[in-house]
Amino acid sequence: MIRGVLRAIAIAVTIIIAANYAPLLSWHTDQDKCTFGPVSNEQYRAHLLKAQKQRPKWAAFSNDGREIGAQLNSQLSEMLTPKATLYERIAIIHAILRAIGAEYLNTNGRKDSDPFDSAHNRRHDVTFNYQVDINRLVLFQPYPRRLWIVAGLRDPDLLRVSITKQEDRITAALISVFDHPPDALLVPSGESCPPVPSTAEAARYQIEQK
Repeated sequence: MIRGVLRAIAIAVTIIIAANYAPLLSWHTDQDKCTFGPVSNEQYRAHLLKAQKQRPKWAAFSNDGREIGAQLNSQLSEMLTPKATLYERIAIIHAILRAIGAEYLNTNGRKDSDPFDSAHNRRHDVTFNYQVDINRLVLFQPYPRRLWIVAGLRDPDLLRVSITKQEDRITAALISVFDHPPDALLVPSGESCPPVPSTAEAARYQIEQK
């Protein structure tokens, strides 16, 4: 009798664990075939490899979105060089997020023919929306498990308070029924890679990282 109960419990635990990790089998590898203007796929993959190699050096992840965002920003600061072009910045951001298994969703939560020009006209920063299953970050968490990540490119033409640094930022937050961003921000655009700007737009965004 006891043996039967223990066997049933073991089977139930196995099913729960399998159900928790089954969604992780999809890696969205098509999102690693990207090019970013003059940044070739080979160069992007070099950034991706570097991000993957550096990931084990990070502090252990928690389910605190702010802590995860802080770690991603630390990685971004390490990988960006002062002279990085906008194309390189986008490639590095994508590499860092792909290194943790994040899936690119859309840009600005909209379908604009030119998201950079559109964001500028609306006086907004360009934002890339991603999502990742929190269980990819070495956690066992059946719910909430969907982590929304936003990578923002700071528009140098937008006025900011003096205490705000002119730099790219990454934020993260867990999604639940009680804390959910607008649906438009989580809808896949159908594109595998973030868009890149025109040469003129890229030149306008060219700023030195502090």
